[in-house]
This record gives sequence, structure tokens and C-alpha cells, in this order.
Amino acid sequence: MLVASLLMGCPVVAFVCGPPLDKALAAVTSYSTWASTYYSSWYSTSYSTQYMSTTIVTTDALSQDQLGGPYLKIAGMLGRTAPYTASFDLSITNLMDVPVLGGTIFLDIRMSGGGKEARQDFGAIEPGRSIRMEGTIGVVGGEIIAVYFVRANFNCRKSVGKEAPFATYTYSRMLTETQVKTYTTMYIVSEPFQVGATGILIAVALAGIVVVALFYVKRRRSTKPEAKSVFAVQPRSQRSCSGCGTALEPDETFCPNCGKKWA
Repeated sequence: MLVASLLMGCPVVAFVCGPPLDKALAAVTSYSTWASTYYSSWYSTSYSTQYMSTTIVTTDALSQDQLGGPYLKIAGMLGRTAPYTASFDLSITNLMDVPVLGGTIFLDIRMSGGGKEARQDFGAIEPGRSIRMEGTIGVVGGEIIAVYFVRANFNCRKSVGKEAPFATYTYSRMLTETQVKTYTTMYIVSEPFQVGATGILIAVALAGIVVVALFYVKRRRSTKPEAKSVFAVQPRSQRSCSGCGTALEPDETFCPNCGKKWA
């Protein structure tokens, strides 16, 4: 009872005297979450140009002074058939990949009285194809000594493919982009908290109530009378036969073993 009285008196003393407040630190954790949405728009412009293929044909004037090329291959016979007549029998092959439109072969005819340049025309020759030209050339002024090849002048047709812009198209469109970002921030704040007289009063009052309740329960258990048994166990009497010593039941008069009467 003394302890209970002290416990019950502590709250009163604490409330009257007003003890100093106890200070402590409390860590508080908080979370902050928010979403941010961004919108962006811009124009996209692209261009497309359509081209038209055209073929340009040009004519080039070429010349060579060799029988074997590089443009034409000239083979055959040059000479005289009479003192004043020169003859030729030639094969002309086009070594290029473009057609020859036509040309002229120049010959040097050497004579006893001097020299003379003669010319013979030939027609068109397709790429990789050959033509044959033959004939005679009459001269005046002396007998023919020899006939020599000088050069070949000719024209070729060149086709060049070219792409020229035909039309230009412009495409414009609006593009929009959306971005959503989520942010989460954690804050840990340490703040002092105080326990005042009211808190002490409540804590001590609860402790006093618990102690008094425990004391009352213990005392009640110690003063409770013990229950006594109503029925006493009586020891069972044992009888035995005086003749053979066999144990007899209480209601038996004669021995079940030897038949002697129990006295």
C-alpha cells in the first residue's frame, strides 16, 4: 500500500512543482512526389526534287596517224597498178564504243617528179564493226614510186545521259512531343520535442493503476481458503484364509481355494 500511495502521489507533486521539461530529438522522414509534363512543337520541312533523264548527243572530231589505233584499226594494201595509177584496198575497224559518222584517209603518193597528197572518204562505222574501201587514184606529173598512209580524220557521235531537275516539292508538317517526368524527394528533418508536466502526470498515473491492480490480485489470491476433500480414502481391509492364506473379499465367508470358513 505504501508503494501504491507513493505512485499515486508522484503525479500530484509533479503537477504542483512543475519539473523542467525533458528535451529530445525526433527524426521525421517525409516524401514529396510530383509529375511534370512538357510539351514541345516544331515544324518539319523536307524537300523532294524530281529529275528527268535526258540524252545529249555531241560530235567529236578525232584524228590519228597510226594504222593500229587508237580509235581506228586500218589494214590492207597501198601501191600502184600502173605507172600513173595508185591503188588501195583497206579494212577500217571501229575500236571505240561510239559510232563513227564518217571520215577521210589521207595518202602520200611519191612520184618521180615530186609528191602528191590524195584523200579518200569513208562512211559510218558502228562500234566494233568494220568496213572495206578500195579504189584507184590517177596522178599526173611523174611515175608513181610508192604510196604511204599519212593520217585519218573522222567524226564520232557521243551520247551523254544527263539528269536535269524537273520539279521540286516542299513538305511541311507540325510535330508535337509530350514528355512526362515524375520526381520524388525525401526529406529527413531532426526536430526537438518536449515532454511536459501533463505527459509525466499521465505516465505516472497509469503506472500507479497497474501496480495497485497487481497488488489487489495478489492479495486476493493469498486470502482465498483452500478447498478440503469431502471424501476420505479409507484403506481397504485385507482378509486371508487361516488355512491356505488366500486373500478373501469382504463379502466372502468361505475360502474359494480350500473351502474353509473364515472366522
